[in-house]
Amino acid sequence: MTNRKLRHRRHDNGPTIPNVQVRTDAGPSAFLTTELEFMLAEVYREDLPALRIFDFVPVSTEVPAGAETITYRQLTPFGAAHIIRQPSQDIPRVDIFSTKFTSPVYEAADAYGFTLSELESAAHAGMPLETERANLAREAMARLMSDVAINGGAAQGVPNLPGILSNGNIPVDVIGGGVWAGKTAAQVLSDMTDGVTNTINATNGIEVPDTMLLPIVQYEQIANLQVANTNETVLTFFLRTNPHINRIDWLRELGGSGPLGQDQGLVYKNDPSKLKYHMPLPFQQRPAQEKNLDIVINCREKTGGVVIPKPLSLRIMRGV
Repeated sequence: MTNRKLRHRRHDNGPTIPNVQVRTDAGPSAFLTTELEFMLAEVYREDLPALRIFDFVPVSTEVPAGAETITYRQLTPFGAAHIIRQPSQDIPRVDIFSTKFTSPVYEAADAYGFTLSELESAAHAGMPLETERANLAREAMARLMSDVAINGGAAQGVPNLPGILSNGNIPVDVIGGGVWAGKTAAQVLSDMTDGVTNTINATNGIEVPDTMLLPIVQYEQIANLQVANTNETVLTFFLRTNPHINRIDWLRELGGSGPLGQDQGLVYKNDPSKLKYHMPLPFQQRPAQEKNLDIVINCREKTGGVVIPKPLSLRIMRGV
């Protein structure tokens, strides 16, 4: 699979560069305006490293950039119909129990820039400004948001910012019989099947997963481990025979992600009604500012983390 490109996500570069105020002569100032306009467009054409979580989780920009919290409700139906005998005044009533949850929105920022001397030298030589610093700012932001989506905001000092693996309401299956590295194809297939059927059975068929994510090592193992008496690997055999899972892929961060460093797998329904990454403000580059003898471009993005209204639709397989 190719690396995810940032163009898969929405972006807002904010006000246009002509707002910049640079106290240099007309040549460098005009050069800065032209070069930054070009550079901001170039940044979005570069590939990002393999930050794959946004390939596997629905991304939503529906929350306004000015929102401080995200509010959602969990709906639980109750009640049932009964056979009655006339005349009857005792008719059972059905209803929906609603629980409101609130999740925070946080802003992240980084910056890059150039010295006035660098700007003047580039303008004098007619050389374009290099885009590496802009790309680095974009990549640093994307890495942060990827970590937030997977692990939440605890590492940033905001433990109430939700991530997938930090959600304590997701059921966990501890794999028995040792890790997959020492198992046969039949044993690995049994563990994979359990991850799916346990979700279905625990919810009486309400939640049916369609996606399985594994660490790279385990994904490569099932992609190469042959099922006895067949010409198929565990990967192709499972996808062909399991009626529910239509996608199995790898997510590097699942390796060693357990509380004791265990490798973990994830089974879930890839549906925005089950889980959703909230991005109220996509990556934004602000107008350039002159600060001391530097030209600084501040960048920002807002995140609400991964909100999971239906945690029983997911299941962690610990110890794969």
